[in-house]
Amino acid sequence: MPAKQKDEPAAPIEKTPAAAVSPAPSQESRDRRSMIDNLRSALASASQQSSERAAPAPAYIGFQLGELYYAAPLENVIEVDRPSHLVPAPNAPELVQGVTNLRGDIVCLMNLRQLLGLPSESAGTQSRLLRVRGGSRGIEAAIIVDSTYAIGPNASLSTADSKDPKTPRLLCMNQLLDTPPVAELCE
Repeated sequence: MPAKQKDEPAAPIEKTPAAAVSPAPSQESRDRRSMIDNLRSALASASQQSSERAAPAPAYIGFQLGELYYAAPLENVIEVDRPSHLVPAPNAPELVQGVTNLRGDIVCLMNLRQLLGLPSESAGTQSRLLRVRGGSRGIEAAIIVDSTYAIGPNASLSTADSKDPKTPRLLCMNQLLDTPPVAELCE
């Protein structure tokens, strides 16, 4: 059998300075690095600007009652449908037109015309039922309007009586549903 060879110790590893291992960056690599840094800076700036922007404009649904136009925040509108079978509520105040069954829920139908002091009219072919929710207690109710239309996010709305009947008046559903007669009747 051949004789065993002894393990020879490994040669010591020489430490070489990092500068000797990697060559100095070329002008091209410095330019790439600068471009990457500029892109990162621009992205960070754009991200910061987008987080500082104002919240998007609220959306509204427009509706008409007689000759007047109104707008309600879309966040308060659950659904828009054609008026369905109305059951009169005996001994109810004039503010309540009755109740209606909306997808299995019995909902109070408010007379918005009477609440706003407008003359009463019967529902026409363009009439729509707005099922709304709001107020501090999340009250649900329904209102019948003559017609509905879309309102763009940058539309001008009036919060007071406008001289122009075509300028929609903002109707705050939360306040409307919190008024004592409505809140008491629709709970």
